[in-house]
Amino acid sequence: MNIKKIRKNAEAVSPVIATLMLVIVAVGAAGAFYAWQINWQGDVTVNIEGVEIASGESLITDGELTIGGSTTVYEFSAAAVPLFTEAYPQYKVTYQGGGSGAGIKSCGLGLVDMGAASKYPSDAEIEDYGLQVHTVAYDAVVIVSSHTGIPYEIDEARLQALYHVNGGGNPLTPPSWMSTDGVTWMAANQPAGAAYTFGEIFSVVDPAVINIYDRSDESGTEEVFGQQLLDCGKAVIEDVGITTGHSFSGNQLLIDALEGDSNGIGFTSYGMALTSSLEIFDFDGDDDTDFVECSKTTIKSGTYDGSRPINYLTKGDPTGLAKLFLDFVLLPENNEDISGEAGYQWFYL
Repeated sequence: MNIKKIRKNAEAVSPVIATLMLVIVAVGAAGAFYAWQINWQGDVTVNIEGVEIASGESLITDGELTIGGSTTVYEFSAAAVPLFTEAYPQYKVTYQGGGSGAGIKSCGLGLVDMGAASKYPSDAEIEDYGLQVHTVAYDAVVIVSSHTGIPYEIDEARLQALYHVNGGGNPLTPPSWMSTDGVTWMAANQPAGAAYTFGEIFSVVDPAVINIYDRSDESGTEEVFGQQLLDCGKAVIEDVGITTGHSFSGNQLLIDALEGDSNGIGFTSYGMALTSSLEIFDFDGDDDTDFVECSKTTIKSGTYDGSRPINYLTKGDPTGLAKLFLDFVLLPENNEDISGEAGYQWFYL
């Protein structure tokens, strides 16, 4: 009787044990799948200022706002965030550079709450990612150098000839993108050596060969330079055969390099150039009758050819902390303080 009772009880319990075993197996399989999924996501990354972020790992957390992208917009964020967190100490805002391309991509993939770009995303990027653009200030791209003894002004024709020839192009063969003025100027002013000197470009007695500089990352600064100042029609000047040999990631690294090379000429953000020791060139583009100084007035009026927007990006309508931050930086009294500190034109509502 006792043996039969024990056997009966065992038969009654065995389905429970079986169910528990199935649950354990299922949990184990789910854990293994999750580990595999995390490893797979870690293989798909974007790079923002040297930090790899898995494309499936969201940086968006409650009470924290993450911003990433343009090194130019970084300066605006650096001025805005302390004011915002002073007004709203319960929130945390982190921001980093990495280039406009990284800002557009990381926002589009949902890795950050807001991207940062010193240019407008393309129509395809806006459509594919569902981006909204929020212009908060205006900046410009300027030609800069630490070389002395020259007039700090350059026109499009000389700029085109300089970057074409000193970037490895044949001075006897104008590229298809070069303007008529550029072709005419280059034909009349062939370099005496393999590349142009300061004397040849600026009509002074100076035999030093010019070293040209550009950006190595996905840069809104280079896109504005290529399309609005150099007028080569490309966002990346290497795409038209120009190889500078002096490429730097981020505006600050480029500025640092130019400050250490008295024979260099390059381009950077106006706001950042103002706080450097570099000289800023006046520029004369195709449609200008004279050299135009870059200033808040000429940026706002659009008479300076290198003018550009300072943008934050959101994936869809801004909500929550992102909306609160945007509303804060666009308040006229806040915007004037932030833009002024960052060296950018006040965004008038």
